[in-house]
Amino acid sequence: MMTASARSSTPSLSDHCSRSPGDVNYETGHVDFNGNVTVAGSVEGSFRVKASGDVVIEGSVEAGAEIVAGGSVTVGQGIVGSETSVKAEATLAAKFVQDARLEARGDVIVDSYLHGAFVVSGGQVQVEGSGGGIVGGETWGLKGIRALNIGAEASSGTELFAGLEPSQLPHLQEIRTAIRTAEDMLARLLATSGLQSFDQEEVDKVAGHSESRQEAVQQAVDEAKQHNENREAKMCEEKELTEHIAEVAKLATIEVPEHAHSRVRVQIGANHRVVAQDETHVRFRVGADDDIVSSDLG
Repeated sequence: MMTASARSSTPSLSDHCSRSPGDVNYETGHVDFNGNVTVAGSVEGSFRVKASGDVVIEGSVEAGAEIVAGGSVTVGQGIVGSETSVKAEATLAAKFVQDARLEARGDVIVDSYLHGAFVVSGGQVQVEGSGGGIVGGETWGLKGIRALNIGAEASSGTELFAGLEPSQLPHLQEIRTAIRTAEDMLARLLATSGLQSFDQEEVDKVAGHSESRQEAVQQAVDEAKQHNENREAKMCEEKELTEHIAEVAKLATIEVPEHAHSRVRVQIGANHRVVAQDETHVRFRVGADDDIVSSDLG
């Protein structure tokens, strides 16, 4: 792996870089390199490390720092801070995460715990260090989540999502809102035009022989056709999206080898469930009736 030292100004992509002996901070400046980057120390707040390849940080990523990698990100210690952002096109690994925002196309692997973080993984989220787990925040694992513990005693606010991406839920809601809007407009047009339906026989009957009445009714019919076309298109879009989510959700599980505390919200695909009472050694999955069921991890 080629290593890179941070510079007081962003280096050009053609610069030859060597291993950084310490932290990325005011003395070094940001790091931007076309290749793999290793930082022997930590990345301090407000500083950025960007690489087209892998990024290895032997220390920590401190509050307000930003890491962007075209490959994997590996952090030897923690990632902390609500303004901290780490993005990887492959896997992302760290010892612990507190409050930060993490996004990875591959797996997210955390040795100890996720506390109050926002995590999105295109693979699986794994938090299995001794005594650790996921508390608070939102954790999204497209292929599933496996955490030693989830939630905490007498606390709420822990949300786990498997089998879907964060953008899919609001998109599905937008589609359904558009369908309802079209249906409302169709009902309003029927009411204002005096029609019971848009059947041609009904239209001819209501329009009568008055030219102005015929024009008004025809205008309502034309507008109704447009709303109906929009409704049908959105219904097809809804069907495709829900079927896709359901298919991915069949393969996704949330596994908890030790304690799943009450009040944790788990969602797999389009369905969700709030854990009613503490459970141990449990696997959550989509059941035969498309609801979320729990079973012994086995």
